[in-house]
Amino acid sequence: MREREIEIVHAHGNSATLAAELLAAKRGGARVRMPHSHNTTCNMKVIDKLLRGIFYRTSTQNIACSVAAGEWLFPNRPYTVLNNAIDTLRFRFSAAKREEMREQLGLSRDEIVFLHIGAFNEQKNQAFLLEAFEQLLVQKPDARLLLVGDGARRLSCEARAEARGIRKQVAFLGLREEIPALLSAADVFVLPSLHEGLPLTLVEAQCAGLPCVVSEKVTREAALSDMVTFAPIERAQAFADAMAAAGRTQREAASAAAITRAVEAGYDVSQNAETLMCIYESAARAGG
Repeated sequence: MREREIEIVHAHGNSATLAAELLAAKRGGARVRMPHSHNTTCNMKVIDKLLRGIFYRTSTQNIACSVAAGEWLFPNRPYTVLNNAIDTLRFRFSAAKREEMREQLGLSRDEIVFLHIGAFNEQKNQAFLLEAFEQLLVQKPDARLLLVGDGARRLSCEARAEARGIRKQVAFLGLREEIPALLSAADVFVLPSLHEGLPLTLVEAQCAGLPCVVSEKVTREAALSDMVTFAPIERAQAFADAMAAAGRTQREAASAAAITRAVEAGYDVSQNAETLMCIYESAARAGG
């Protein structure tokens, strides 16, 4: 770092374990050291607590993806909110992509498709989602659930779906690149997370004009419209009821309106890149 005369180090994380990167940056001569909080809790709380002191002493400017993420990692300290950002137009609803993707997946026009995107882990709470979906099928037997992602808990979720007799109604799609097409193909987006900083998938889903049913644990900052319903995750039936109440929308109009709001709220990647450069330049001039 000293040889390359690096002035700014920007490190992402969700706990004070970022102190390791910040300390290395300080010893390497970086005058500006920016931890960037992207969640509202962590898995290593004892270590996090032990490192908070050195973490705060080695940080020069704090950034968070949301107010909730900022309050978690920088309580009673100043921080700048820089929203997670996307290429908003890439997620615009497409009737052609919807028809093509539904045909690829063997979905009829009448089937109500619920979509979830996320790594199979404790935080994303897919086991609970399967329980809620099983309850939903009592009310909407023509419903289908698409699960996009991979991870340590995928096999156990597949086994759970098989054991509960709902495997035919649930598609485990693995890691997929065609997320905009899948969002266009779906009718409702679901996110039952135990905690989130600011989930980009929720912003993407809204830009695609999708009604969204999400956990009450998700920050309200991510709601760009009245298309987002926050539901409790203490009882599967309550979440299932919220899913059942989510109806289809006029997708083209909903998508266009959500994209406009996303840009205005600072979720467009081009806009955010400019904002981040301003933060870097200002911090460099101030020397941290």
